[in-house]
Amino acid sequence: MINLEKEHDKEQSEKNFGFGLRYGKYAVVSAVIYSRYKNIKSLEDHENDVSEVLASWIDFESKVVKNSRNNAYFQVINDSGIESRYYNFDGYYKGRTLNSDLKDFFSQSSSME
Repeated sequence: MINLEKEHDKEQSEKNFGFGLRYGKYAVVSAVIYSRYKNIKSLEDHENDVSEVLASWIDFESKVVKNSRNNAYFQVINDSGIESRYYNFDGYYKGRTLNSDLKDFFSQSSSME
C-alpha cells in the first residue's frame, strides 16, 4: 500500500480511491481479508489485491455516506435553503460502524471475486 501512496499524490488518490489511502489504511486491509482471504492465517505480498479493493473504494464510501447509521459522521446541513453535506471520514475510519460496513460491502461483493 505504501507503493500506491507514493504513486499517487493526495488529490489524485482521493479522486481514484476516495479517502481509503488517507484515513482508512487498516480498513482497506480488512476489506482485502473479507473479500479474498476468509480462512487465511497470514498475508504476505498481496498488493494486487489491495489495488482491486481500492478500485471499489469510492463505491464503498458512497454507500456508507448514505447509510443512516453513519449520520454521526456524514451529516446533511441545510443553511438558508442551501443543502450541503459534512463529511467526517477521519472520524468514520476510527468509528463504531466501520467494521460492519466493511463486512457488509466486501464479503458480499461479487465484483471482488
